[in-house]
Amino acid sequence: MLTEKKRSKGGKAAGPDLSARSEPVQERAIRSRAHILAVGSTLLEEVGLDAFNTNLLAERADVRVRTIYRYFPNKLAVIAAIGEDLIGKWANWDAPYFAEMVRPASDWRAVLSGMIGEWFGVVVRESGAWAVLQAMSAIPELRERDREAFDRIAQSWERAIRARAPEAQVDFAALANGVVSTFYGFIDSYMRVPEAVRPHIPAELHAIVSARLSAVFDNAPPRQDF
Repeated sequence: MLTEKKRSKGGKAAGPDLSARSEPVQERAIRSRAHILAVGSTLLEEVGLDAFNTNLLAERADVRVRTIYRYFPNKLAVIAAIGEDLIGKWANWDAPYFAEMVRPASDWRAVLSGMIGEWFGVVVRESGAWAVLQAMSAIPELRERDREAFDRIAQSWERAIRARAPEAQVDFAALANGVVSTFYGFIDSYMRVPEAVRPHIPAELHAIVSARLSAVFDNAPPRQDF
């Protein structure tokens, strides 16, 4: 049960186990685990975190509950695995954009536009992706993993800004974290606003981020040592 806590060496209660019980090696087992995670992602988006549970997941995935527990000790471990799969899939998708952004001759505004389009695409087109990311940021036991993903993106932004405008009089880390926070906030807005408004959200994000970056990039000599 999720309410059961492990005991640490000091006797204090620890959080639920988020580790997968085993990594399948046989092809059939690998497909079974992938199917469970794919159904779980869609189910989480459909019913929400509170209603999501292993019994319902087993029913939707058309497997026995014990099959779920063969791979995962609880529902949080399922969500963590889905999140890690998504983060792994998305890792480095933005690398070409950052590499282009720091080229002295590049149009960084056009690069930013492409990055924003891709950002919305990778989150929106993946079934259940936003529901999983929201769950990871809302659950204390999963928040650290969500933060690690955020930090990776922020560090990439910081390196890119430093490379493009090394002499800029700004706090590079604060600026990078602000940019990524703005991206996250607009994705959240996109998922909440009416359908008719959604097509305009990326342009609003571009306007806000480019206004801030222009004060840095347009007033400092670029450099190509990213």
